[in-house]
Amino acid sequence: MTTIPPRVALPLTLLLAGCPDASPGSAGDTPPRGQAGDQTAAKGATQPHGRPSLPQLGEAIVAALDANDARALTALIMPRAEYEEQFSEIETEPGVLDQGPSEGWAMHDRINRQAMVTMLRDHGGKGYAFVRMESSGSETRQDWVIHRRPRLIVADAAGKERLLPLVGVVLEHSESHTFSVLSFLP
Repeated sequence: MTTIPPRVALPLTLLLAGCPDASPGSAGDTPPRGQAGDQTAAKGATQPHGRPSLPQLGEAIVAALDANDARALTALIMPRAEYEEQFSEIETEPGVLDQGPSEGWAMHDRINRQAMVTMLRDHGGKGYAFVRMESSGSETRQDWVIHRRPRLIVADAAGKERLLPLVGVVLEHSESHTFSVLSFLP
């Protein structure tokens, strides 16, 4: 029998149970489209879930890891409604494009849920200090810059720098220059 450490048990339970507050892009952090305060993907709008720079997104990821906070990680992911609205512009893989926005979202949701469990288990509460987050390659689209596998560098308790290969795709909204996660790496 495998025992789950207490620091992983609650986030794991929330993620696997499908709790709305722990579901990537859930409506818990973003008002439904069309309601007051909605600032999702309209041209020139900021992403309410986004961060103003790639380094600030990295800082938020490291802070969420340190706090063992699945909800904070979830809040950094582009919401489902925005993903589905922007699907044809942000997706590049032919297989995903062929499946359509709902199936594409389901794929990212599964990957992100698995990745967050692994991230919290392996890196949660380690006391990492954020050093930097930098793009390792990008592709510019009409309204988006797609950053693939950005490098997240942290310092461990001994001050040694480490690369954490945790982020698969970050989306930068071109007009607002806000950054959000499309996918974490499992």
